[in-house]
Amino acid sequence: MGSSVRRVLVVTPDLQDIGGVANYYNAVLPLLGMDEFQICHLEVGSTKGGGAILYPLSDQYRFRSLVQLNPSIVHLNPSLDLKSFIRDGLLAYQALCKNIPVVIFFRGWDRVFANLIERRFLKLFKASYGKAHAFIVLAEEFKNKLQAWNLNSPIHVETTTVNPA
Repeated sequence: MGSSVRRVLVVTPDLQDIGGVANYYNAVLPLLGMDEFQICHLEVGSTKGGGAILYPLSDQYRFRSLVQLNPSIVHLNPSLDLKSFIRDGLLAYQALCKNIPVVIFFRGWDRVFANLIERRFLKLFKASYGKAHAFIVLAEEFKNKLQAWNLNSPIHVETTTVNPA
């Protein structure tokens, strides 16, 4: 493997889960060119944790172990909700403390929680998520909200549809 190959740490829910994120990555991960990228995949969340009460801690520990391998970039896929806000905010913070670029692809957006962030937790959001190097969202409305929070990183509006042909 050449030195130009980038190691990408992709964090997702369990790919056996039912849902859009798992379906998306089941379709996309096999298509990523191995000449350019070495994909390291970490599954997090309650399904992967087997229902154990300490799974949030094991997610953080497993992530920390992989970050020690110095990936070129970390790609997180949270929803904007309380559970993901805490878990993925800590993951982003860990990577950023090691000067690893972070891309955040918001896969869900709870408008009530977004308003709560704006009213009470914007400083906390900016201290973790807000330092990401780029954002991907699924709607112009979400891009507008992130821009209203004065984030300096690029914000891209994308789709989750994949044409395998």
